[in-house]
Amino acid sequence: MRSDEPIAATYKNEPVQMRLSIIAILLTVVGFSPSCEGQTLNSKVTTFLAGKVGARIGGGECAHAASEALRSSGAEFTNTDLGADSPAAGDYVWGTLVKSISIVSGKWTDSKPTTKLLPGDIVQYRNAKFVYPTSSSITAQHTSVVATVNTAGAPTFVYQQNFNQIRTLRKDSIDLTKLVSGYLRIYRPKARIARTGQTKFSLTNNRTATQSITLLVGTSNLGSFSLTSANTLASYQTRWVTLTGTTLPVTLRLSSGASVAVVNAGGYEIYTTSTGVAAIRRLTP
Repeated sequence: MRSDEPIAATYKNEPVQMRLSIIAILLTVVGFSPSCEGQTLNSKVTTFLAGKVGARIGGGECAHAASEALRSSGAEFTNTDLGADSPAAGDYVWGTLVKSISIVSGKWTDSKPTTKLLPGDIVQYRNAKFVYPTSSSITAQHTSVVATVNTAGAPTFVYQQNFNQIRTLRKDSIDLTKLVSGYLRIYRPKARIARTGQTKFSLTNNRTATQSITLLVGTSNLGSFSLTSANTLASYQTRWVTLTGTTLPVTLRLSSGASVAVVNAGGYEIYTTSTGVAAIRRLTP
């Protein structure tokens, strides 16, 4: 589930706001709105994921792939900006709801049958069972991203990770008409909103041991948090900072002394150098 409790490691790994009464610094939710010239948000999402097939995104969870695709595309990617889970806890909201597909009284039901889906739309699954001629799949809770659609606007392939115990990104075929129980909610990425003084970012630990990270504004220590070892649920987090009355830089610092300045909507990773030391760097994108 997602949570706003202090330093909570969650499925989407949204941490709580932290507060420190110095130079009017307040940590809270943020937004950012880069240019989308030449590509729509949806196409940026699919371009990002197409280049990551076979790789692990974030900590390998299905939702981490969606979060990073949204972050890199210029879309909203934190739960505070996207809204509370709906209709139930664990049903993540990823943008603007396009439609829902469910089994109601044993009948396959599309809430907006004439609305076409687009590559880059995000599918949130709940207790979904699909039955195909030679196989079936069941997922209590899952997230995937539409990769391709047919002329009717129905998904034919999706990008997903942490499916069938494979924690790297893959591109798999799908037929939504084969849903026999549960429900799906499909969302369209929502453009990030720019707010003065606000910074949000993601951080992945790709080392084999838990890492402690200190968050600084200027030289002021706003507290520390930890990420578990690589390829685990809590090895990835998104965080946000709002600065009021100051333009001091935001910095992430490791216990090894390595540090990096944070830019708005940046993605960062903790990695091991050739000499075996923990270091931190910005990801591209």
